[in-house]
Amino acid sequence: MEQHEECFKDHQIAAHAKRLALELECLLLSIKDTAAQSRWWDTAHEALEQYQADIDRLYPQPYVSPFGKD
Repeated sequence: MEQHEECFKDHQIAAHAKRLALELECLLLSIKDTAAQSRWWDTAHEALEQYQADIDRLYPQPYVSPFGKD
């Protein structure tokens, strides 16, 4: 069962790859615009936020204080 769960997690994370690649390509191709004008800026950030949220949800990491004082 654990192997199936890992496979599911990996599949869910891999599903972000195509969108992130497309968003990056569109953002890079629109370099003539500033970040504020580029229509891809917001959607690229949204894609990254969704990816990071799934990483955090599927692969939780123990909290480590940046000062090493846990």
